[in-house]
Amino acid sequence: PGCKADGVHVGCRFCGEGDYADMSCPSTASKQCSFPVEPTTPHYWDSSCAMGKLGCNADGIHVQCRFCEQRPFQDIPCPSSVAPPINRCFFPGNEPYTPYFWDDLCRMGMLGC
Repeated sequence: PGCKADGVHVGCRFCGEGDYADMSCPSTASKQCSFPVEPTTPHYWDSSCAMGKLGCNADGIHVQCRFCEQRPFQDIPCPSSVAPPINRCFFPGNEPYTPYFWDDLCRMGMLGC
């Protein structure tokens, strides 16, 4: 059991968690999210995730893949390695052509905010 995990290759095997907890994983086993198109919402691998918990199953493939820190997942903190920058503009994969800067006085409705 667990073979053909990717639906294509017989050698691709699930391991280490859930129904496959008895199958130990080699150190090379993948524990990363897999998106057809990388989302702009931060995400990370969370071994404590379970189906139905907020943010879990983010990639629709791995229950342990979890969204974090951006609405509606703002109550799920991201590990520092994937957390959005604090007090810095953040345009993941979509850098604007218009110049920009961080302004602590900016409020919704003000020009440029």
